[in-house]
Amino acid sequence: MRRSKRAIPSAFTLIELIIVTVILGLLAAIAAPPLRGAMNRYELGRAMETLETFDSQARRTARLSREVVDVTIRQDASGTTLHSTSQTNPKSQRVFQLPSTVRIANLRYARKEFTGNDLTFRVNDRGHSASYAIALNRGRLTRWLVVLGSSGQLVPVASEEEANALLSL
Repeated sequence: MRRSKRAIPSAFTLIELIIVTVILGLLAAIAAPPLRGAMNRYELGRAMETLETFDSQARRTARLSREVVDVTIRQDASGTTLHSTSQTNPKSQRVFQLPSTVRIANLRYARKEFTGNDLTFRVNDRGHSASYAIALNRGRLTRWLVVLGSSGQLVPVASEEEANALLSL
């Protein structure tokens, strides 16, 4: 007795491909929000590290050269740049760039809020400056960073109220 051999399918059908595509789309939709939040936190962390490096570099330059250093934090259409320049040696300018996806939402001194795009202050020859706070924004996530002027210590805080409390000390 001979048995008839049935043809074994060697490819996926269109319905099987559509089902797999829909499942992959659902998995991507479920995974996207946590991934976006992680990317926001990562970019804000990079921006905070850049600000910390910039601020400590300006203070170190002032202490070593025993000169006043002018510091400018400038935000424009191309992003946020951080400049520090020695008053007697303008060629000693240092420039840092924040990640392009991070914006400065707010800049302030202890009793003064800035509405413009620039924050300018001086670091004296001992490496001290006025204390200031910066609100960094990426997407819906905002983080405050307070820089204590006398020590240069950077303190990340969660809210504007905490930043104001530190600035008022």
